Amino acid sequence: MQVALGKIRRASGHFQGRLLAIDPHRIKSSTKRQMRQHRFNADQKALKMSQCFFCLDLESCQPLCFTLASAAKTVTQATPELLELSQQILNPAADHGPLVLADTEHYSTELIDQVHLETPFELLLPMPAKSSPKLHSQALDFNPRWAGYATAKEPFRLEHSCSRHHRKIRVEKSGSVSTVVWNPWVAKAKQMPDFGDDEFKQMVCVESGNVAQNKITLAPNQSASLKVILSSHPI
Repeated sequence: MQVALGKIRRASGHFQGRLLAIDPHRIKSSTKRQMRQHRFNADQKALKMSQCFFCLDLESCQPLCFTLASAAKTVTQATPELLELSQQILNPAADHGPLVLADTEHYSTELIDQVHLETPFELLLPMPAKSSPKLHSQALDFNPRWAGYATAKEPFRLEHSCSRHHRKIRVEKSGSVSTVVWNPWVAKAKQMPDFGDDEFKQMVCVESGNVAQNKITLAPNQSASLKVILSSHPI
C-alpha cells in the first residue's frame, strides 16, 4: 500500500525524491513485555521504546515511507528495508541515485557497504566525533548547508599515527582548497591490472587540487601554484 500510494503522490508532484533523509523515531512504550530499552543520552534513564523509521523528501518536507520495528532492531538492520521501499516508490536510475542524509547512528561499515553495493542511493552521514580527524585550526567559519551538515575552508593538515611502525605521517598543502578522497572499491579494483582485487580494503587516496566550484581559470601569462608536503615523524 505504501508503494502504491507513494507512486501516486510522486506522479502528483508531492515530491521529487532527489534529496532524502532517513531518521529513526522512538516513542515511550508502556508495554509489559520484556524488550530492549533505549536512552537518548548518558544522563537519561533507559526506557522501553517503540520504533518507527522514516524516509523524508527534504526539498518538499514530505514523508516518502516508513517502517515499524521491534525495540531490538538497530538502524543498520532497519535501514535496508526502508531504502527498499523508497527505491520501489522512486525507481531511480542506477547512475542518478538520490542522495540520502543520515545521522551518526547510521555510521556502520555494514550499512555503508550495503547501500553502496546493493542500492542506487548515495549515502552521506557524519563520522562520530571519536572517529573524526582532529582539526588543527582554531575558530572555523562554517557555511551551513542543511540541518546537521556544514562546510568550512581551512589550511589542510592531516595526520595519521601508525603505532606498528612507530611513526606519524603528515600531509600538508597550500594553494589548494579542494581535497579529493577516493577509493576504487570493488568493481574498479578488479579492472586495475596493477591492483589486487581486495587491496581496496586497505587504502584510501587523498589528492589535492582545485576542482568543481573551486576551479581556477588562468588567462595568458597567469600562473598558479599548488604545494603538497608529505612527511614522516617518529612517535
